[in-house]
Order: sequence, then structure tokens, then C-alpha cells
Amino acid sequence: MLLGELRDAPISLLGLPENVALEGLLFFDTETTGLAGGTGTAAILVGLARIDGEAISIRQYLLSGFAGEPAMLAAAREWIDEAAHLVSFNGRSFDAPLLAARYRLGRARDPLIDKDHLDLLHATRRAFGGAWEDCRLQIAEQRLFGLYRDDDMPGAMIPQVWGEFLRGGPAEPLRAIAQHNLLDVLSLSALLSIVATTYAQPGHEHANALGISRALKRRGDEALSLAHLTQSYRKLDERAQLELANLHRRRGEWQAAVEIWRNLAEDHSLAAALSLAKYYEHVVRDYAEALCWTRALLAAEPKCHQQRHARLLRRASRCSEAA
Repeated sequence: MLLGELRDAPISLLGLPENVALEGLLFFDTETTGLAGGTGTAAILVGLARIDGEAISIRQYLLSGFAGEPAMLAAAREWIDEAAHLVSFNGRSFDAPLLAARYRLGRARDPLIDKDHLDLLHATRRAFGGAWEDCRLQIAEQRLFGLYRDDDMPGAMIPQVWGEFLRGGPAEPLRAIAQHNLLDVLSLSALLSIVATTYAQPGHEHANALGISRALKRRGDEALSLAHLTQSYRKLDERAQLELANLHRRRGEWQAAVEIWRNLAEDHSLAAALSLAKYYEHVVRDYAEALCWTRALLAAEPKCHQQRHARLLRRASRCSEAA
């Protein structure tokens, strides 16, 4: 079921190429000796997942001591080299730089450096950041596909547990570290499918329509960008409504844009009033109407719109003389 949904998901909306082969994706996550980053932080475990036919194959490399780090990194490089695209959650900011640093310290080639990398944290945050308390992976799991990790080892405990093992402690707790990482890498494939579908289908109850719309606009899909804002119009704040009006303006749909600006201006939006002043001056050339909106702007911001006001007075006067 999961792979079928992923194959049907429009993952190109998140930045992957059109018709990308799922077999070229590599989902990855690390567990580390700490969250500070830098050369003092090492990867305890590297988890990799990829799609092979109708199955998800997983490899996990767990350090039993620092001496094994070169071998672990060399083993992980095999799948990384074969991948066309990397998929992670906060990997651009943390996991990838950390692994790059460890490869460099070991005087080895960094296999991640030339790979396209989709970081699902950013796509998830754009889509749901305004509706959730935070956008951690486990919050996304709970909200989007109902996964609750009741017996999961907290990530913050992993360095301590691994350190105790190095000092002669039991090996059994390492299973919990591997299980935590296994859930992380498996969740990435489900998250990729669900977030991509959310971008493709406007109107998700808890989605941030503005965040998705802006992401889609940057990718050149103005029609879908517009659809997200239109579908969620009743829930849009002033900023999102202005974005919607601007999309209509870019498409030459002036009547729709003006209607939004007028509604906002009636609620004392100065940005909407300014857009109306510009519209009536430069598009319709109705200088009297442009003056009305400019006077409203002057009343609120006396020093900001004097030049526009003076210019419109001259133009309106010339039009009156010509008439």
C-alpha cells in the first residue's frame, strides 16, 4: 500500500524531477554523539533505505567503537554512490554536513556532495508550520499518518546510552537505538508521499495554504498555487489574501484582484489601499478614483504618499481641463 501510494504521489511538486525513478531515491538518517555538530560530533548509526522493486530495503550501520568509523563510512558510501537523489528530514542542516565532515576527517571522498537533496523538514514546515506546535518528525508522524512511538527511545538519550555501552555497559539497549533509526528512515517514505499529495490537492484542513502556494509559485506552477489560496479563501489572513490578489494580478485577472483589495481596504488594509491606488492610476487611468485611495493612505501615513498625491492631483487636473 505504501509503495503504491508513493508511486502515485506527485513528488516533483517538492522539488524532485518529473518522472523520477523511485529506485533512485535514498532515504537517510543518522544518530550521533550529540546535536552540536562540528568535528567533535560523530555518527553513531547511519540508516539508509531505498526502494527495490516492490520492497523497501534498509541498511543500518552501528558503531561499536570509534575505530570502526572508517569502515562504517565506507560501507554506507556504496548505497550513497548509487543514489540519484537524497531524501532526509533536517538532513541538509545536520545529517549531511555531519557526514561530510566525518568523510573529510577520514581523508575520504564525500559521496553526498554532488547529490540532489530533498529535505522534507522544509516542505513539511511550509505546509503545516502554522497549524502544529512544532514540525519535528514525530509530530508529523502523529498528525499525518497516526504513528505514535509509545516505546521509542528518545533521541536525546541515544548519546548517553551509546556512551554507556562503550564504557562496558550492556549491548541490549543498542537495539532500541536501531529501532528508533529504523522508524525514522521508514517514516521518510510515508512522509514524502503524504506531503507531496497535500501540495497537489488544495483544501487540506490543517495545511498552510500560503506556504504551499509560495513554494509552488517558486517552482512555476501558478495555477496550482492559485488553487490552494482560492480553496482556502475563508481561512486566509491579510497577507495570504494579498498574495492571492497578486496572483490574480499577474494573470491579468483584474476583477478578482480588485475585489480582494476592496474587501481588505474596507478592513483598513493599507497595502490593499495602495494596490488600489496603483491600479486606478496605472491600469484604469481613473485618476479621481486613484486620488480617493491615495488620500486614505495620506490620512494614515502622511509622509509616505505625498509624491503620489501631488502627481495624481496634476493628472486629474489635466484630465479636467481636457474635458
